[in-house]
Amino acid sequence: LFYYFRKGKNAVQACEKLRKIYGDEALKERHCQYWLFFVSFSSDDYSVKDAPRSGRPSEVDDDKLKALIEA
Repeated sequence: LFYYFRKGKNAVQACEKLRKIYGDEALKERHCQYWLFFVSFSSDDYSVKDAPRSGRPSEVDDDKLKALIEA
């Protein structure tokens, strides 16, 4: 989707291209519109890293989590 966005395609055009490649597994047009117009692509922020958020970061002890899953 990002590739087609950078090529100047709109959401409908991008979805058509994706459907030709992936068939029914491709994003629906509504999802393409959401990502292209309401997510960071439209604000020229092309980073795939999470932005800092307010609040306490989650802390997970991997060993404890693994023990819970295996129990």
